[in-house]
Amino acid sequence: MKLVRLMLLTVSLPLAFAVIQPCFAKTTDFSAVVAAIKAGDYDQAEARIDRVLKAEPDNVNALMYKGNILYYRGSNVGGIQMYGNDDESIYDSSIGYIGEGSSLTTPKVAKQVAIYFRRALAQAPQRMDIQLGLCWTYANAGMKDALIARFPILKKYAHGHQGLQYNMGDYARVIADNYSFADGMAVYRAIEKLYPRDGNIVNDMGAMYFKKGDLRNALSYFTQAAGMKQQDDKTVANLVLFSAVVGDYGKSAYYQKQLSAMDKDTDYILYRALYHRLEGDQGWEKDTRLYMARNRNNAKRKPYVDMARSLLPVSGKYSYQQFQASTNFKVDTQVDLFNYEWGARAFPEQYGPTFHLAELLTYYHNYRKAIPLFAHIEKAGLAATPEQREQFEFYYAWALYRAGKGAQANQYWTHLLEAKQFYRKSAACYFLGNYYYKRKDYKKAADYFARVKDDASKSKYANYASNLYDRIKDKQ
Repeated sequence: MKLVRLMLLTVSLPLAFAVIQPCFAKTTDFSAVVAAIKAGDYDQAEARIDRVLKAEPDNVNALMYKGNILYYRGSNVGGIQMYGNDDESIYDSSIGYIGEGSSLTTPKVAKQVAIYFRRALAQAPQRMDIQLGLCWTYANAGMKDALIARFPILKKYAHGHQGLQYNMGDYARVIADNYSFADGMAVYRAIEKLYPRDGNIVNDMGAMYFKKGDLRNALSYFTQAAGMKQQDDKTVANLVLFSAVVGDYGKSAYYQKQLSAMDKDTDYILYRALYHRLEGDQGWEKDTRLYMARNRNNAKRKPYVDMARSLLPVSGKYSYQQFQASTNFKVDTQVDLFNYEWGARAFPEQYGPTFHLAELLTYYHNYRKAIPLFAHIEKAGLAATPEQREQFEFYYAWALYRAGKGAQANQYWTHLLEAKQFYRKSAACYFLGNYYYKRKDYKKAADYFARVKDDASKSKYANYASNLYDRIKDKQ
């Protein structure tokens, strides 16, 4: 069986703007300034700009470049640096800490930059590159209130700029991801007030809560977005997926019918069949064949047609081997959820369907439903092989950890200290070490970190362990 790896919800696509977009004056040549900035020679760039400003104190482009230089110098843009807020998720296998330099800055630097940007905007408030640059500066410094105060001005001079609200959403995400989730959502609510009829903004707010694992608030915002006039198919598609994630398959099929009407397809027939099959209702086989007939010559729907065909019994019987075959098609996550839910009920003695259902639910933060499924696997002894046992304990430990049950998770991390797969072993060493690190039991923490610290390049968890070991090696 395949292990599905899909993105979280896709938020509305924002317009792409650089942090600060350069714009050249007609009378002053700034090419030498730009070259100096690109070379990182901020002293030379600032000296040139200061000479211009001395002669022309209201030169808009010179003021903008002065702000750029202060930002670049103060924020070390483009440098390689260590991240302070690392992603512990088992679903991100990239090496942690080292990466492309962040464009974040400090409030002190942002205030210095803002002096020059605001002077420029006093002369040319229509300059959207500087308006946007000032907003990015506040966002990258986590200055929620200063950012929100700029929004009415930004909208005023945008003159109907298409998608501006989604660009504002980028600012909210920067603050939510790097400073405070609550502050990021406050920025989103300010955007919502400026665009009260835009269901896509409300949808994006739901996506933020979903990403955080707050399913209750996510459902509230998704449902609100679906009832608004200004929304697109992504909003309804999110509800199709989310409803399946929380186990409301009837709602998922309901929203899929709305989505099919928007996209002018017949996918709702397949969802209707999957739902009635799950509920044991009559007529699902007829719907399955109807879907196959309607999409017989649709190349884009071939995986779904083939999957639908694999659901039908042969000579009145349906074997576990047939079910396994039905999971091998590249279809949407919600279709997999329908299918694995059915498989877990139909074949409770088999490891595959219950594990894959639990794993998918874990990926989408529904730990409340995933944990009992993992517990069933353990109680029924479904993980029969060493690889299945190791795999199951890895995801079970993560689900328990994310659900706030760290002590219970530790018993499974402990089993994984001897895991054959190094990624799992290093995760166990990191999470056990971090458990004691947070409790300032540095000796125990160091013992776990030491097991993988010399293999920091092999996994992100080994890298985390190595960095934390170095931080506490003298505190034991």
